[in-house]
This record gives sequence, C-alpha cells and structure tokens, in this order.
Amino acid sequence: MKKILFLLLAGVLLSCGSPRKKVIEVNETNETKTTSVEEYINTITGFTCEKAAVTDNGYLIIAIDATSDEGYDNLASQFLDEAKREGVTGLKGCAIVDIKNAKFEQGAVVGKRIGRAYD
Repeated sequence: MKKILFLLLAGVLLSCGSPRKKVIEVNETNETKTTSVEEYINTITGFTCEKAAVTDNGYLIIAIDATSDEGYDNLASQFLDEAKREGVTGLKGCAIVDIKNAKFEQGAVVGKRIGRAYD
C-alpha cells in the first residue's frame, strides 16, 4: 500500500514539474501562428485573472483580486512576457488593477494601476 501511494505521489510531482509546451504552431510554409489578443485574454480570464481587456492605446489591463495596493510589477511583467510567447503582437505594456475598484469601459479601464510592465 505504501508503495502505491509513493508511486502516485511521485507521478503527481513529476507531472507538475514538467516544462510547458510551446503553443506557437508552424504551418506548412514555416510561418508561425500569431495569437490574437482576444484569444490570449480568453485563455487567462477566469483561471489566472478575473477580467482582462486591451485599451485603445495598446495596453493589456488585467484585473485580479488583489491583497494589497501595490507590488504587482512582477506579475504584470510575467503576463506581458507570456503574451509575447503566445504570439501576441502590438502590446505597449501591461498593467494590473484590483477588480474591486476597476471599471471596464469601451477601450479603457478606470482604476489604480497596482502593477506595470512596459515593452
């Protein structure tokens, strides 16, 4: 019984530590697939963030349930880097806002930026 539990635990730990697969696809003409920003937002919304949008001036704004009013610059940088790896182009930067006091409007997000990263 202990052996089965050990093997099960080892399998779970090894599967969690495996490297991520690249999402960029190459078609028959060796062109890389570019992911639209809407597709990227759909993949992160609900799982990693509460809500996300791109402003008219090209910034990705991500709303999270924040625990403090600052200190999310690294998270914004991670989102921006991930978007680039996914093939999203044209972003000038990324900002993190708290979902509790952010208002999403057409082409803009009103709320205090608690994390920032620029391209």
